[in-house]
Amino acid sequence: MLRQKYDFMPREIVDLFEVWFAEDNIKPIDNEMMLYVYSKMKTVFREDGDRINSDGFLICGKCGTPKQKLIYVEAFQGSVKTTVPCFCATQKYLDDEQARARNKFLEAMERWYGDVQIIKTGTKVSFTDDNKNNIKATAKCKKFVDEWEKNADTPCGLLFYGNVGTGKSFLSECIKTALIDKRVSVLMTNIQMLSAGMGQYKERKTDVLYKIANVSLLILDDFGAEDEKLKSFMFEIIDTRCNAEKPLIITTNLSLSAFENPPSNDIQKQRIYDRILSICTPVEFSGKSQRVRKYGV
Repeated sequence: MLRQKYDFMPREIVDLFEVWFAEDNIKPIDNEMMLYVYSKMKTVFREDGDRINSDGFLICGKCGTPKQKLIYVEAFQGSVKTTVPCFCATQKYLDDEQARARNKFLEAMERWYGDVQIIKTGTKVSFTDDNKNNIKATAKCKKFVDEWEKNADTPCGLLFYGNVGTGKSFLSECIKTALIDKRVSVLMTNIQMLSAGMGQYKERKTDVLYKIANVSLLILDDFGAEDEKLKSFMFEIIDTRCNAEKPLIITTNLSLSAFENPPSNDIQKQRIYDRILSICTPVEFSGKSQRVRKYGV
């Protein structure tokens, strides 16, 4: 509230006010403090390209907006010229604040999920890097992000299927980046990593399953490439996530037919694939491997 009321003042002054008016440090503003505040309010940094307009106010040479303005100060019973942030300075401040908030969120994500994720939390690719080889798939991914608030607490998801190198993992990372920018927790991992993170200890298994159930979005990458011995664990992961009724994204090199028609003698796969298809909408990734196209191998 205090920061909004005095947002015309330099940041260090507002910081000073917040300390001054803290509940455990309530003091009256004396003349000495008011003079100090006024001196800071008058301080203005002139940069190359700045100019003085006809009213005597400093104008930013980059964005053309004022760096000074008149405000009424009750303690002085009159108006004083004070420093204000121009548009580009304000934008830089907001960008810096957003970057600091994102980094703080990423650090928390790293501490919580770092042992079971396959891609470092800070790794950042976005939809702007998309080569548009799968326009329909990209559109569905963007729609998934746009509708996140509506679907965040519902059992829904996407099943990315197709040949190797067609962009399934890439677009999954784009979704992850976009949602992390919204401060949404995302865990991108695979069955092998989860199994390794679980180890041989019962308490580690409980910890892994807790993370699976509680992360806002779970992305299971390269599904179906794991050892057959992990099928029971695979079902436990899928079942835990489905029971949590939260969004799930799966990428796989398996065909959609493999999910729709699992072997009749493999009850475990039937249960796993049935649970996946019950909440995940299939999204096909077609075309040749983009890795082959990129590296010519």
